[in-house]
Amino acid sequence: MPKIKPTDLEAKRRIVRSCIARGMEAEAVTPIALANKARFSKETFYNRRKRPELYTLQELWAVVQTCKLTDGELIAILRGKPLSQPGLAEKKGDDCSDQGYE
Repeated sequence: MPKIKPTDLEAKRRIVRSCIARGMEAEAVTPIALANKARFSKETFYNRRKRPELYTLQELWAVVQTCKLTDGELIAILRGKPLSQPGLAEKKGDDCSDQGYE
């Protein structure tokens, strides 16, 4: 049987999962510890792993802080594109400096 290409949504989910898993591994954070620090249940953690688009902003902030995700990983999560994909490199004027934000 031929391989079926994953849907666009599934590809984006994989990017989120991989960024969070990489951060958890680097910081030696267990799923239970991450759930506790993010103040949701272990079951919610596993549900969010299956469907990361259900993360609330507050939950995502806690995950980012606990896993110490990099700016590049955050951009990959928001754009739904892998870090190695062209177009993720910062372009001149792509930051907020021209708008008065630091």
